[in-house]
Amino acid sequence: LGVPSTRSASPYSGPVVSGVSLPTWDDLNKMRRIPGPTGLNEGYWFEDDSTGRIFFAKRGRSDGHAEAEVAGAAVYRVAGAGVPHKAIIKNEAGETWVVSEKIDNLQNTSNPTGRIRAQAKQDMGIDMLLQVRDAWSGGSNKMVDPIGVIHTVDTGGAGPYRAQGGAKTPEFS
Repeated sequence: LGVPSTRSASPYSGPVVSGVSLPTWDDLNKMRRIPGPTGLNEGYWFEDDSTGRIFFAKRGRSDGHAEAEVAGAAVYRVAGAGVPHKAIIKNEAGETWVVSEKIDNLQNTSNPTGRIRAQAKQDMGIDMLLQVRDAWSGGSNKMVDPIGVIHTVDTGGAGPYRAQGGAKTPEFS
């Protein structure tokens, strides 16, 4: 269902989401740090040279914000929408981070048309359920893969939190 389980699978010792193993902070520190877009939150891209897998880790603004982001991703996944595998990890200082696996070859789509627009309308119900208000702002949260599937790559604005971690105010609920 996209909910992290306690079992572990190789090559990483971190959480398993929908059968996909994700790295721990220690696993990430063994990888090569690579450049990439990070948005407004502190975050870093990592590439595992042995597998070719790429991950993004961003600092949670709070434990609740990180939990809402990962839970939001699970809701999108259960509803059949495209979303990266995400989980909560802790660094050596005990700080909360969200790690997600990169989906290759995504393109920005701030103004969808045709079949992609139809899919966007279907996904809008999930956006509304999770109160994600910035899903289509600038095209950076919704991206399209080469076969035309929309992926919600950032679910940080899910639930009671704004994308930057602050609480949503009543006028935005």
